[in-house]
Amino acid sequence: MSSKYRQNGMTLIEMMIVLVLLGIIIGAAMPDIKQLLATQQVRAGVHELSTDFALARIQAISRQRMVVVCPQSNGRCIHDSDWSRGWMVFVDTDGNDQPEHEADIIAIRQGGQDSLTIRSNHGRPRLRYLPSGASHGSNLTVNVCLAGRLRAQVVVNNAGRSRIDRRGEGNSCPM
Repeated sequence: MSSKYRQNGMTLIEMMIVLVLLGIIIGAAMPDIKQLLATQQVRAGVHELSTDFALARIQAISRQRMVVVCPQSNGRCIHDSDWSRGWMVFVDTDGNDQPEHEADIIAIRQGGQDSLTIRSNHGRPRLRYLPSGASHGSNLTVNVCLAGRLRAQVVVNNAGRSRIDRRGEGNSCPM
């Protein structure tokens, strides 16, 4: 028996079955993908903060000048504990908590592109490093939150060293 017509490809029913199975697999994997993306957002935010704190400390020691890290808006330090809009690192030549020249700015981070909330403890909206590398003032704690929940903290002690603390993870975000 010879067949004049040969079937090449898939039938419509076979294609529909494949699409339904693909939809089920993607639907089951979606919560895990969202959790993975959220975890990566937090890690990136914490890494950027701790990296810029270390950069500021190294610059203060190497330049023998005071270096400040603060929340910023349009290249100016703002007196707020909300770091979610971004922050900057700069050499503070005259101690007024503002960069005098563009050459004084070491780094600027733009925020607001993700759903992270980044806030420092009240009464300490900025971080100052002395030429010795010590952090001027009391300890600074920067809380990194996602969806109203604390995910991590970056803590800087008076010696200027920073550490990442995840012990309070899952608690409500401190305001």
